[in-house]
Order: sequence, then C-alpha cells, then structure tokens
Amino acid sequence: PSWLVPQNMPKRSELRCCSQDMMFLVQLYCPGDEEEAFHRTMYVFVCPKNHTMISSNNNNNNCGGVKVFRCQLPQKNPFYPYDCSNEEKDECKYWTKHLPQQWNTNTCTVCGVFATGKCPLQNLYFCGKAHQKEHLKVHKSVVANTNTTLTSTAVRFSSVYPEYELVVEDEPCEGDIISENDQMKMLNSIKTKSLFSNDHGQEDANLEQTDLNKMTGGEGGGVTDLRTIEFYTRITRGGKATSSQCLRYCRWPSTSEGEEEEDDVGVPLWISSDCIPHNADTIPVCSCCGSIRKPEFQIMPQMLNYVHVNNATTNQQLTNVSKEVKDATIAAASIIERNGTTVDDKTTNRIEQQLQELKKIALQGAEDELNFGSIVVYTCTKSCNGRDGAVYMEEVAWRQPPLDDTET
Repeated sequence: PSWLVPQNMPKRSELRCCSQDMMFLVQLYCPGDEEEAFHRTMYVFVCPKNHTMISSNNNNNNCGGVKVFRCQLPQKNPFYPYDCSNEEKDECKYWTKHLPQQWNTNTCTVCGVFATGKCPLQNLYFCGKAHQKEHLKVHKSVVANTNTTLTSTAVRFSSVYPEYELVVEDEPCEGDIISENDQMKMLNSIKTKSLFSNDHGQEDANLEQTDLNKMTGGEGGGVTDLRTIEFYTRITRGGKATSSQCLRYCRWPSTSEGEEEEDDVGVPLWISSDCIPHNADTIPVCSCCGSIRKPEFQIMPQMLNYVHVNNATTNQQLTNVSKEVKDATIAAASIIERNGTTVDDKTTNRIEQQLQELKKIALQGAEDELNFGSIVVYTCTKSCNGRDGAVYMEEVAWRQPPLDDTET
C-alpha cells in the first residue's frame, strides 16, 4: 500500500483472518467534501482463502474475509505540501515527508505493512516471521537460478497480489449501451447454441429454445434469479466499459438540510438475490461517531481475473464457464422481457442440474482461493476523524459470495 499517513498504520496483528495473513487488494484515493477529508484514501485487505462469511461487521468481530480502513487529512498537514498544483515546483518535485522512513517508521519489505522487526541475516524489515522466511526463500531461489540479486530482478511474492492501476471511466449512459438491433442479433446467435454442453447425451445436454422460454424467474440464484440476469445483462450489454469493470464507485451526494436523496443513488449491483443486506439496520453505524454508513464503492468479480493471473488453468476454466452462463442469462433476460410464461418442475430441475455441473468445473483447483460475487464497502457518511487518536478507521465491507456459494 501507499500509506496516506506514514505513521500508525495497521499492524499485521490487525490484518489476520482465520489464522491467515490478509493480503492487500486495492486502495482508492477519494477526497471528501469535508475540510478534514481534503486527502482521503480507502484500503481493502482480504483473506486469500475462500469465505462463506459475508459481513465485516466490526461490532461482532466477524471480518467476513475483508477489512477496510479509511484514512484522511486536512489540506494543511505535516505530510504533504499545502498546494501542489504545479508538480514541477521544487517543493513538490523533491518532497519526501510523506515517506515512512522520514518518520522513523519501517514497513515490511514483502507486503508494505508496518514492520515489527529487522532480520539480522537479511538486514531488512518484516511484519513477521512468515514474510521474513518467504523473502529469504525467494532470494535464495533467484540467486541460484539467475546469479543476480533480488533487488535487480522483478520478483513476485506469493503473499502479494500483482500490482495494477485502476483506470477511471464514467459509467456508460443509455447512449453507450448496445442498441436493441445489436441485442437481437446477439440473441439470435445464442438461440442456435445449446445452453450447456456435456457428455451425458444429446437430450440432456441441449436445452432447446422451448426450455429457455420457460426460464422466467424464481429465487435462489443461478440463471433463474432476476438479479443475476440483471447483473450479467448489465456487464455484457455495456460493452468494454462494463465487461472488464473491476470497481464501481458512487459515493452518496452531499445534500442540504431537508433535501432528500435519490433512492437509486449508490445502489450496488448485486450478483444474486441471496446474501444481501435487506434493511439499513443490517449495516452497523459508524463505531466512532454513530453516523449511518452507506455504500461508497463495490469491487466487482472481474477483479479476480487479475488477482489470479498466475493460475492459467483455473482462469481458463472460469472463462469458459462464465461465457456459457453469460450467454444463457442474456438469452433468458431477453425472453423474460418479451414473454411471461411459467416454469415447470422438469425444466427447472434440468437447468439446476446443468448449473451444478458447471459449478463443479469452475471450482476445480480453486476451492480454497479468494472468491466473491461482489464486495460492497459501506463508509461513515460524515467521514469522521475517529476517536482515541485513531489514524486508520475501520469501515464495513459486505462480501456477497459467488453464485456457487450462495446456498451455504
């Protein structure tokens, strides 16, 4: 992480989950409207294992496999120039007061969190024994295989996800959505394909258009869940702007006293009807000031393609399955929009059986890896400064399981 305040950052002991060290996933620089939040950054850490818990409710010590920290500063602070609109100014160009070492704070050589000690053998700082050993192991491997030092070689540690930059784009408006004519062409192409394919015989493997006509809804996830259909339709029909979207940001707007907010502002895009907060009481109020929390951003499942970039086999399996499910849901969505027939038990059972087989394929080799349907982050609506001298305030994340876990 690039720590906004180079002091009092979270320690490794605060970043533990189910006896596992949590891994840094993403950070966002998102200044607030409040004077004390001129600089404001959010940090998200996740457990590298698959989780069935859903809420990082810091009132009941259930982190849900996700922890979120908020840090903020006023414009005038000891760590950054008051005005840096001209980055070529010497004051900004050579500024170093934001670096941890300028404040006698050491960070882990492997993961970047607060370092608790220095290894006398490697002469480097680490957050704990696990990363100390990992660095030594990788160092020996690099020296043995390349005859170079670790510092001169691009090395990835297994406890650190690959680094990427998030490109900010506006949410596509109606004019950017694929036209109805193009949607019909896509639907006609899907009609000629079987919904799912397997080796259990042509009769069971191919669900005909008559079967698709009966897929009209019902709860329980899968391709019959209207929220799932809406999710896949949204990320598919928006073109590249949405199909590769890793994060959606929509902070609640500032409102004057007595002014009402729009109901649909900041509404998360859920992947299914299961495991979602159904009322405001589900999300705890800010533990520091008592203000309500609202959704500020959500991490989309597309991010997993980059997190698991080194697992080519699993990625290919998930890609193949995702395309099958996506095609099916697009077809079902268009049918539902135009028709309104009912589902019979035989068709429903066949659909669910095929879906379960797809889930098994998707989960092969990935049962214990990071996985989620969506992660929605709820933050204090007042962006308070915390209490008791806290610098990094913990917020709440709601982790919605992927489709294959929503039954648990």
